[in-house]
Amino acid sequence: MCRPSLLHDEIVRFAAQMTPSPEQHERCEKVIEILRKITYSAFGREVELSPFGSYANGLAARHSDLDLVITGLLKPDTPEGFFGYKQVLVWQHLEMLQKRILSSSALNVQDVQFIRHAKVPILKVVMKDQIMLDVSIHDETSTRAAS
Repeated sequence: MCRPSLLHDEIVRFAAQMTPSPEQHERCEKVIEILRKITYSAFGREVELSPFGSYANGLAARHSDLDLVITGLLKPDTPEGFFGYKQVLVWQHLEMLQKRILSSSALNVQDVQFIRHAKVPILKVVMKDQIMLDVSIHDETSTRAAS
């Protein structure tokens, strides 16, 4: 039988270095659950906070951010995002969520930035343990794409 090449070994080592450790994955799951509770307290149980993107489909790298979307709150005007009064509502909802995130001792937040003028506004949250979150409000298209 043929021994794998040096390139194979390097790729395996690189993948091991880039893959989040079980401890990091567990911490991310805890952060998602804490943020889910904060979201429920802010907007009620009709909404859902879900991961999407690389974390949701198991392709996240060790230092990837967690992309999280709040669904069931507002539906975008177009696939590109919110406009007019709906954009203002999204800003208000994210500002309220930002205050609750900053006041949560369970999250251990280092910094929060509100990217207001993106097509889909985002809260960028950095935890003291360097977990990074991008939180947005949208519809179910992002979570469907992840699954």
